[in-house]
Order: sequence, then structure tokens, then C-alpha cells
Amino acid sequence: MTNEELALEIKSGRAECTGELWQRVEAFVQNCANKFYLAKQERAQGLGQTIDDFMQVGFFALLSAVDAYSEDSEYKFLTYLGYHLRNQWRKLLGLHTIGARKQADMQMNAISLDEAVGQNKDGDDLLLEDIVEDPDAENSFRAIEDEDEHRQMKENIDIAIGHLDTRQADVIRRHYLESVPLSALAKEFRISGTMTAGLRDRALERLRADQTLAQYKFKDKKQELIERHSLGFSQGVFKSTGASIQELYVIRLERLEEEFGII
Repeated sequence: MTNEELALEIKSGRAECTGELWQRVEAFVQNCANKFYLAKQERAQGLGQTIDDFMQVGFFALLSAVDAYSEDSEYKFLTYLGYHLRNQWRKLLGLHTIGARKQADMQMNAISLDEAVGQNKDGDDLLLEDIVEDPDAENSFRAIEDEDEHRQMKENIDIAIGHLDTRQADVIRRHYLESVPLSALAKEFRISGTMTAGLRDRALERLRADQTLAQYKFKDKKQELIERHSLGFSQGVFKSTGASIQELYVIRLERLEEEFGII
């Protein structure tokens, strides 16, 4: 399978494919980590961060990239991965604020952007400029990524609302999508405000129980888990628990999946 196919398999619930995908992209992550670390070496050393820390965080960037990747994407998976690697590493070094980014840009520009750091799966050279942040390109990429996710979420919400009783669906669409007050809807429907609120509450209860919509809440919780582990792990944690960062993540992910009823 290709990287893209593996990512889709993982998204469909085959978490066991994560190890195979990581093995495929590990050299890519290592090359990117080496160059990014070199460009930020002084700051990284000052914070006590090593290449190993970058690689640990790289694993969680992979998970974020998998979550963000979609079959309809116009980008290859390595492009998604590169974007999420930069995000995670900037956070690791505290470079995710505007002022810090400007300082980081000055440091990065001191190195030749034409320098090759390795090759991608197609055998093409991977240049340093491929991992240097470009605000315009990054904003464009983020917009496409967000647009794909927003479109899919809207479709799923429309489908879920369509499964409601007619009056419940009307209340949800008019109140939340058209900002019509419940009092105005009560007059329009010629029922009491209490009955209108009851329709809304029962509709929301059914929507919360919708398994497709629940996936979005699960995804948010999963991303919180990724952020917490990618930025909060240390050798002290390893020594006290005897578990690697990946093992701790898997254990806590299983608990989260159990909470949301995901098999």
C-alpha cells in the first residue's frame, strides 16, 4: 500500500497500520528533524531538546497528519506530514508566536534553502526549502485542509439533522443556522416556549447520540491527547513508568476509544 492508502486505513480504524506507516516515513522525518534542529540548534540546546526529542514529537505529528489527511486531498501524505512536523517542532521550541516566528525566519534564511536533505518516496530530492515555513504557502495549505474538513462536517451535520423529526429539524435549522430566537419560533409554530425548548433539547440529545457526529468530539479529544503527550513527555516519565511515549499514548488512546464506544 502507498502512504496515502495506509493513512486512510488508519483513519478507518486499523490502528495496527500506524507502525508500518511510521517505518516508511521515519527516514523522511529524521532528515527533516536534522535540518530543522540544525537551524534552531542554539534554542533547542538552551531548552535541553535533542534530536531524539524531535523524533518523538515527529511520531505525534504523524498521527495529526493522518487525522487531517483525506482521500480527496490534492496533496500527498508527505506534504501533510511536513506541515504537521513544522507545527509540532515549533511548539516544542516555543516558536509558535508571531514574534518568535520572525526570529526563526531570520535564522532559517542564514542557511541555503537549495541544500538537499534527502529524498521522498518518489525519489525526488527533498530540499531545505521544503521544510522551511512559508507563511503564504502554509496559510494556503491550511485553508484547503480546513475547507475539506468543514465541507465533510457540514454534510454529516445535514444528514444527521435530516434524521430528526420534521419539527425538531425545523427548530435546529431555524434556531442555530438562521439565528431565529426560540420565542419567535414558538409564535410561528403556535406552541408554548416550553414546548419549543423541549423540541430543541430532544433534537440536541439525538444529535449528540449520532455516532458520525460523535467522531468530531472524539477527534478533538484525540488531538488534545496528542498535544499533551508530544509536548509533555520526558525521560523522567519514561524512567518512572517504564513505557515509551508511543506506548503511553496507545494506552490512553484505548481508554478514550472505550469512552466513546469506538472498537
